[in-house]
Amino acid sequence: ILTNVTYADKASVTVHKKDGKTEEWSYERYMNDATVKDSEEETRAFFENIISFTVKYPSLLLKAGVTLTDSPGLDDVPDRDLITKTAIGKSDAAIMVM
Repeated sequence: ILTNVTYADKASVTVHKKDGKTEEWSYERYMNDATVKDSEEETRAFFENIISFTVKYPSLLLKAGVTLTDSPGLDDVPDRDLITKTAIGKSDAAIMVM
């Protein structure tokens, strides 16, 4: 799932859903729940209605105006590749981890 990390005084998370709605989560819930599950099917079921996360976090780098984006990567599933390619097109710089 695409995850944007921006500045806020207090950590929290906004979940952006495919139906256009958003849901507010605590940072703790995000860290506990938004993880890969025991099976691929369970993972897909959990994330199927989520487009992206916006994590708000108190950090000096973020406070300076930097937004970090974590994408699913490339050469995986076509849908995930498209998410990553779209995010790259909107970025000023990218770091590729291999």
